[in-house]
Amino acid sequence: SLGFGRTDVDSITGAFVATAKDRRTFESLSITYGTDMGKWQVQGKASYLGSKDKFNTTPSTTSKLNQVRIGGQATYDAGSVLPYVGVTFIRDVSTPPPIFGSANDRDAIQLQAGVNIYSKGPLSGGLSYSYEANRKEIKNNVFVANLSYRF
Repeated sequence: SLGFGRTDVDSITGAFVATAKDRRTFESLSITYGTDMGKWQVQGKASYLGSKDKFNTTPSTTSKLNQVRIGGQATYDAGSVLPYVGVTFIRDVSTPPPIFGSANDRDAIQLQAGVNIYSKGPLSGGLSYSYEANRKEIKNNVFVANLSYRF
């Protein structure tokens, strides 16, 4: 998949505030394999992710991040409720300059847990949480809730 986005970035240092526009492009390539084992579904996934940010600062600054991710997930089929856990190894192949990223946090382990809930009707939803461990200077905790309506 390919994508494009725009972001406003505010950097605050003491009483000084700097604002910059960010033009971001990103790409990804993934392969996934899954198999059923009774009430369990096990999946493995390998991905390559890349992003490039171009800030309209003076002078113009570019930041690139490329990652390789390898992981797996186990889901239990409990009827309309499907809890899951997963683990992913993340390797930053190329990282942004130290002003945008950390020079010594190239590897991480991402732990995931969540639940998807399905009904016989048109509504479904889910909750998930992921945490990146093994990084000293970069924190990444994500909580996601979703609600879907089929029509």
